[in-house]
Amino acid sequence: MLEDILNPRRAPRVPLRCAVEIRHRLTVWNGETEDLGPGGCQIVTPRVIDPGTVVRLAIRCEPISRTILAAGQVVWTRANPPVRLGIAFAPGVTPAEWFTALVRSSPAAVRAVRTAPERIVRSARIYLGKAPAVVVDFTLEELDLLRRVGSGVTVDALVRSFGAELHDRIRGALFALIARRCLVFDPASSSELAGWRHVLAGRESDLPAPAARTGRALAAGRTPEAQRLYDEALAHIGSGRLALAMDRLRSALVHSPDDAAIASTAKRIARWT
Repeated sequence: MLEDILNPRRAPRVPLRCAVEIRHRLTVWNGETEDLGPGGCQIVTPRVIDPGTVVRLAIRCEPISRTILAAGQVVWTRANPPVRLGIAFAPGVTPAEWFTALVRSSPAAVRAVRTAPERIVRSARIYLGKAPAVVVDFTLEELDLLRRVGSGVTVDALVRSFGAELHDRIRGALFALIARRCLVFDPASSSELAGWRHVLAGRESDLPAPAARTGRALAAGRTPEAQRLYDEALAHIGSGRLALAMDRLRSALVHSPDDAAIASTAKRIARWT
């Protein structure tokens, strides 16, 4: 008998974007959470740090009007932009009563907690759920899973397509997509593959390759560094991370202070940040 697929997260997570201050030794910088739970969080950040690094976080959780102070360890990183860090909170350091208050305050949090199963059976068939109206910020693992699910597949076939064992990162992405209802088990709740074309046709990186970026910089009359920062800003704007976008735009203007396009973009989003 085939074993069920277990959720690698022992504690629930909810998709929630919160401003977060990250501190490592004497260095402090800002980021934004992608998801958050009593056991840890995923952060989008301009800085890559190695797995195993211990950090301290100050997470501004607006739904409960509270700053959550946490200590934890980086357990994984994704270096290609937008950079992501997976943080596991240190046991006993971060009080978890705030998560109960968050779930009570947010219907979306309630749905996320209720729709994240502890396990799924291999014989179940899984489908693409309702496609987002705009391209949201899926991880590379999530995009890979969505492409493999296609018009529908059994969980067993999906798992076996990755080889003998399913890495925790892939399992985590699978359960995250189920929690967000991007993947569903009910065919009546599924969407046609055509509705996902705008997501699945995307590149594996949010940003142009370095050579292409240099060419675009020369054509626009700006430095390659300004172009890199501008491209990162546009990727953040597309994902709704306006504070991070403004940070990149300001840095880009340091390298190309007379760039009208960068200045115009900064002015356009300034009132929202």
